[in-house]
Amino acid sequence: MKLSLRTKIFGGFLIITLLFLFASAYSFLNANNLDKKAKRNSGLFDEYRTVSDLDRRVREEKTMLLRYTNSNENKDKQAFFKSQARFKKKLSKLTSFYLLEKREKNLLDNIARENQMLNINAGKLFKLPPSSPQKTVLLNQIDDHINKIMNDLDKHRDIDKTEIHENLRQINLIRNAERDLAFGVLFLVLLSLTITFFSTKYITAPIAKLRQEVRKISHGHLNRRISLKTGDEIEDLANTFNQMIAGMYAEEQLAARLQKRLLPPKKIRVKGVKLHAQQIQAKVVGGDWYDYYRNGNEIAFFIADASGKGMSGALLATLAMSSIRCESKSKQSIEKILINTNKTIERRLGAGNFVTLFYGSLSPETNELQYVNCGHELPLFYRSATDNWSLLECRGSLPLGISTKHFHPRRDKICLQKGDKIIFYTDGLHDVRDKQRRFYNLDMILDWLNHNHYPVDIAIDKLLANALEFCAGDTSDDITILGIEIAAVPNDINDIGLASSKISTL
Repeated sequence: MKLSLRTKIFGGFLIITLLFLFASAYSFLNANNLDKKAKRNSGLFDEYRTVSDLDRRVREEKTMLLRYTNSNENKDKQAFFKSQARFKKKLSKLTSFYLLEKREKNLLDNIARENQMLNINAGKLFKLPPSSPQKTVLLNQIDDHINKIMNDLDKHRDIDKTEIHENLRQINLIRNAERDLAFGVLFLVLLSLTITFFSTKYITAPIAKLRQEVRKISHGHLNRRISLKTGDEIEDLANTFNQMIAGMYAEEQLAARLQKRLLPPKKIRVKGVKLHAQQIQAKVVGGDWYDYYRNGNEIAFFIADASGKGMSGALLATLAMSSIRCESKSKQSIEKILINTNKTIERRLGAGNFVTLFYGSLSPETNELQYVNCGHELPLFYRSATDNWSLLECRGSLPLGISTKHFHPRRDKICLQKGDKIIFYTDGLHDVRDKQRRFYNLDMILDWLNHNHYPVDIAIDKLLANALEFCAGDTSDDITILGIEIAAVPNDINDIGLASSKISTL
């Protein structure tokens, strides 16, 4: 049966509430009963003491009468009357007790009658002369009344003892119930902890897992799917996320295919020049870009890095590339092409979006390279005459998209010789880190290049492989590398074909 999350939470809360209400009611009733039993027991003990008092008083009366019989003194008679007054007062108090049973009331009625007869006979005794023979008869009658009173008092005390014993037994039962209640409360606490544990397991744990999976997906892993079997709204939410992610993943894959098609063709034919490129994107699509194409008698090429990653970076890079391609058709200078592209980016996308770019134009006839660096990384330059890799000097300018007023691209130029190589790259190459969080810096790259002499295509492939090995494949930014090599001097005897441009989007 499928239960909603609200039902599960409400059900658990209701169970705990009912159990605690039951425990509270049970505790209140037991406490109330114990209070009643304690008051009753106190009353029974008071009743028992009063009966014992009466027994003592009636024995005193018997003693007073015997003493009077022997002494005929008035003080003994007065002592009897005082004792009798106290007896009546105690008897009246006992008669008013609310705990008296019917048997006890009957006994008290008998005691009152016998005591009345006792008083009558005592009065007669006090009126007789000392030597009267009737004294013996009256004393026997008085003794009989006293014995009956004492017997009835003993019966009353036996009833009190039974009641006290029964009441104590009930008090013990209530105390045992309170002890059971204490264990019950402990059980409720354990039950609450158990319910909390299962609530955590079946409610909060799936939510935490859902949050963890959504966080991974938000980092670009759109091929992941959330698997939750809870039978409630959390499972429905996970399935909805999966449907949404599947749609986003399909759209991203389509964007990746379109972006790949916009890259330059694998082969172009140019005398004496090799071009080679490699690209790895941190996400399915990215903001790194490169392009090369014929522009009249020259080879135009550029490498760019748009701000942002993923879809936003890809859109910005695509806008910059299409604008440069469009501006290049008008046979404008490099500076004019970049100025117009900068205006397009700022006008279309506004502030906060920029593109670093290195743009170059190579004349195969003279091997003269003219270039502009717009806030991009300094290229790696190999001069065959000195057999040494170093950084190519550039007069930098602002990246595209930051400002139209202060954007003033400055052109540099250099004449290349046979065997010279230039490697252009994005900052993702030297931003990779190893397990100790150390960067794959330019010094390490230059050192490796100066100790390993390869053609530009092999050098780029191995350089990228070294970077990936350094960071164990964990790239946080796009990496793009583009290289050119002068394979022949102008007017060489053969038409040297351009090496296949290897492009990967791992």
